[in-house]
Amino acid sequence: AKFSFVNSAPKERFCSQITNHPSQTVNTNNTESMMTVFRQKHKSTSHDVKISVRVMLFLLIFFSLTGAEHNDDLNINEDIIVHTPRQFNDKSSSEDLSFVSDITMLLHQTFGTRPKENTNSPDAGKVLSNSSESSSGLNILLIQTDQQRFDMIGKIQNMLPHYKDKTTIQTPNLDALMESGTTFNRHYVQSPSCGPSRGVQRTGCTIARTGVQSNKLVDEEIYKRNELILDKVKSLVGFDQILASRGYNCEVYGKWHVPIHLKYMEGSGEERAVRYDSYDFETGKHIAFAKPEAQIAKSLFRPCLDFFKNRLREELRDGEQRNTQSKYPYTPVRLDQRYGLSTDVKAKGQTFQIGRDSLSRNFTVSRCQVIPIPSAMKRLVSEGKPWLLDISYKGPHAPSVATGDFYDKIWDARDNLFVPPSINVEHLQNSPYTAYKHGENLRDPDIVKEWMVSYYALIEEVDYYVGEQLRLLDELGQRNKTLVIFTSDHGEHLGSHGRVEKKSFYEEAIRAPMILSLPGKIPAGKIINIPTSNLDLFSTILDYTGNSEFDKSDGASLRRFVEGTNMNEHFDDEVAFAESDFRVPDINGSLGELEKEPHLMVVKGDYKLLISKQASIQTKDVLFNLKNDPFEMENLVGDNGLSASEDVIGKAEHLKALTVEWMKRNDGEKKYFSDPAQNDGKGMGYIAEVDARRTWRQLPIWISDSSIEFGQPVFKDGYYERYEYLYLGRSLVGSLDVTSINVIGADSHLFELDGFEGGNIEGGEHRRVRIKCRSNTNGRVEDASIIIVHSEGEDKSIRLGKKENI
Repeated sequence: AKFSFVNSAPKERFCSQITNHPSQTVNTNNTESMMTVFRQKHKSTSHDVKISVRVMLFLLIFFSLTGAEHNDDLNINEDIIVHTPRQFNDKSSSEDLSFVSDITMLLHQTFGTRPKENTNSPDAGKVLSNSSESSSGLNILLIQTDQQRFDMIGKIQNMLPHYKDKTTIQTPNLDALMESGTTFNRHYVQSPSCGPSRGVQRTGCTIARTGVQSNKLVDEEIYKRNELILDKVKSLVGFDQILASRGYNCEVYGKWHVPIHLKYMEGSGEERAVRYDSYDFETGKHIAFAKPEAQIAKSLFRPCLDFFKNRLREELRDGEQRNTQSKYPYTPVRLDQRYGLSTDVKAKGQTFQIGRDSLSRNFTVSRCQVIPIPSAMKRLVSEGKPWLLDISYKGPHAPSVATGDFYDKIWDARDNLFVPPSINVEHLQNSPYTAYKHGENLRDPDIVKEWMVSYYALIEEVDYYVGEQLRLLDELGQRNKTLVIFTSDHGEHLGSHGRVEKKSFYEEAIRAPMILSLPGKIPAGKIINIPTSNLDLFSTILDYTGNSEFDKSDGASLRRFVEGTNMNEHFDDEVAFAESDFRVPDINGSLGELEKEPHLMVVKGDYKLLISKQASIQTKDVLFNLKNDPFEMENLVGDNGLSASEDVIGKAEHLKALTVEWMKRNDGEKKYFSDPAQNDGKGMGYIAEVDARRTWRQLPIWISDSSIEFGQPVFKDGYYERYEYLYLGRSLVGSLDVTSINVIGADSHLFELDGFEGGNIEGGEHRRVRIKCRSNTNGRVEDASIIIVHSEGEDKSIRLGKKENI
């Protein structure tokens, strides 16, 4: 225990004080009743911690009788008590932490004191009153992981047929969070990389608008090389800044990885929007860490390990290598880059560091990141203001090195882990992507399974701490007034398509979990299968906190899907888009040439299109039918584009048209997608480039769908109302004459058409028809079709349908 003494009084003076000062009178009646509850709660607390606290009790009573001043002179620093290595050994548990926290509260209750009210210290607010009732705004608990793909939650795996009878990940706390809230099961990130994705989440702006298109562009020394990017980055406003300006206390612990100015109030280089973002393990105080290193998790992890170093083993044993992140030993598996090599071989990056950690569960990255959380949450609640607490885990990002408590049980069951068929990379012959250079090991299911052990274990460890944080939220009485958000910045290939980490538009890399939970406001156990985007997280936070008036972003609140109010009135809003442009300006500010991999992704219904944003670039475009091909091994265009069916060509053109529309909606005054300056002055601007790009065969007439199924209607003014869209066009040179577009059939009276009604369509152009379905019942539609009469042969017929009570 550490004690702070100021102007210690002579013994005789203090003896007089303790006799006469009511706050120093020992409250024995209250103590006896509290001790009864205390003994029952902490039967399992480790012996070492109990001994340490007994010494603390003795010292506290001794100092009370021999010279410590009243409350202002006695500062019990609970976090130092909890985490001092001499009394917190490798086997200490969360029960031990709870024990020490409760014994500290007991001491204050006994002596009628309270912790010093120091807002820089985690002591503040440890003894809680009903102050939570005074908060007028909704709190936000944002829990983020790094590189956790969409299907790495136990409840999700149990829903997928390919995980049946397989060893599945065990995430009881995330499962419970899903049951308490709404899960977005087809949630896509705007860019499959850490910094770009996190920049989108925090600002609600497209990659083209943020300027943070690469991990390196969170660094001012890099982004200031290019004046256009500098202007974009400096114009960004994050939700922390808006909430702080509205009276919120905002704190972030863990990985940041966005431009550092977003931690400060808008237009200020000094006043902080993110009040605390790190932790001093020596003093036990939460601190504001403004150095560039605060953008990554090392700002907590390294100081944590340095503080505990006398408890940790540094020397390497046979077969071990040194983890370049922790600097401590681990036992590598066969996929590890240094497996079987001598210990003096240096690692090349963190990606292929894979194996079992020598560190116990109390000294991992995730453990170090959550040490400040209990005291931070308690203090935030005690201050009586609405708050945002962002807990951003480094796991399961590489190095993929996991502690034995979570690793060993999965290792024993690894033979039954599911490995997708896409680790066989023959399908990449018709793909713009290539297999990772690590070679044959990524095609060996048994070797990949060894890697999966670490990946699963890192997520199960995070799940354990998520459970602790949610239980604390309950104990503090904050659950019903806190929006809990769980998500990740992108996914992980985990060997699929012969690849590792992220940086592709494959489902494993571009999809991430998204769960919203708010009892009484957000439906419990609801699963939404509409494609959604992390571009909308910013707007969602502002919406639920009542701050939508400050939303100038490119996204929209996910509430429209939570409450079923989206009806596609102005455009097809049930589509997800993503961007990929990892170029970094050189020393002269030039971005260089575009990569020969897809730059844009669009997902609508069962289909996904990947396309370049340069018309002439020599690379394959991709169209997947995700329903028929969930592992994305059959590209319907690419090498097949010149022989593809009319239905396939129509769908590729449809998704390309949706992409062009999306870029036009988000072009803005600065012409992010239309000005060639955004590409160093090259080309026609991305909108024109994509519009002109066509790597599949050309048709005299194409239509987007041969049948259109209407989505969930909205009850409005006594009617159920919903909109869907039909696209048609011509890709051949020449002109298409559309004579008429009408609805026929017994149910035709339920539909109205507007937009394009007929006329000329020149080669390379398309048109959109809006279809309105309006009925006084939410019943099935069985007999309705659109008939297009045109100049290029037989009429086109599109069936219209709607399921009953969808």
